[in-house]
Amino acid sequence: MSPRLAEWLDRDDLVRRFAVVMDNAAVGDVPRRQLTFLAPAGRFPVIEWGNDRFIMDPKGYARYDGFVDLFTSVPPAGAAALLTALAPLLRQALAELGQPAEEPLATLRDAIAMMLATPELDTPVELVRPKVMYRFADPALEALPPLQKQLMRMGPDHVRRIKTYLRQVAAAL
Repeated sequence: MSPRLAEWLDRDDLVRRFAVVMDNAAVGDVPRRQLTFLAPAGRFPVIEWGNDRFIMDPKGYARYDGFVDLFTSVPPAGAAALLTALAPLLRQALAELGQPAEEPLATLRDAIAMMLATPELDTPVELVRPKVMYRFADPALEALPPLQKQLMRMGPDHVRRIKTYLRQVAAAL
């Protein structure tokens, strides 16, 4: 088992944390607080393209290697079996979040569907910086849910790896 996975598994309220991750992901939100320890180091790298125009720096995608490696490190069938076994505890944790009638595997499927809908962008992605944070210059991309925008910031190869893994988990559920 990877040390980072062991670190996450060694936390208090693991089932509740995972329920929050699922619940947030299902509606397109980024569960930052639950995954803080996986956040990449350093700033979001960009390449200045002139006149306050920027593109995502492909070198920055490597900042997510550890996260993607961790995310895909559990065999999909094993992940599906574990989540199925934890369903009663996840149901209780979701109820504590205000989702009393929620079926945990349905929430998980919604989260997977949200991530699978993330565009795979193989061309340079233009950004703007109207204030402090960078935004996608393309209004259609900027209008996407925060989770999908975060996944796109990881780079197209990582998005493909995550989506391949999620399809395998979904097939095993």
